[in-house]
Amino acid sequence: MKVKKALVDERVIGLEHQIMAEIGTILLVLLPVSALIKSAILHQPFERYSFESIAGLVALIYAIIRYVMKGLDMTRGTNVWLSGLGMALLTTVICSWNNYQTYGSHYHGLMDGHFWAVVLILFISSSLLVFVLYGALHLLSRYSQKKLLAQLDKDD
Repeated sequence: MKVKKALVDERVIGLEHQIMAEIGTILLVLLPVSALIKSAILHQPFERYSFESIAGLVALIYAIIRYVMKGLDMTRGTNVWLSGLGMALLTTVICSWNNYQTYGSHYHGLMDGHFWAVVLILFISSSLLVFVLYGALHLLSRYSQKKLLAQLDKDD
């Protein structure tokens, strides 16, 4: 009995690639969230969430390298200012929570001026860090795009 082979169309391959990309995107979000919950909320030692941290970092570095090598825009379709502000706020809230859990006995409640000064300093420093990293990624992305355009002009 003859078995018919299914023909694989380019659209089918494209859909498979899209599904795998969606899985990768979900994992890139869930791995850092898992590490964040284990470290900030559950206060587990690094050995408990080291795999999530390392796997997320390696995947992020791989994605950045591939984007740069292909000359693609890493910020396409995203609002960099809004996402940067969100990252800074999330970092500030987590660090402030940890600060209050650790040094709460030194404050006179949540309305203590020293606590809010620490929160302000955390917000400013995390904002600066996030936007410096975004700026570096933007410059790297622009450099790779110019390099790709020069190569395409040279090929024509």
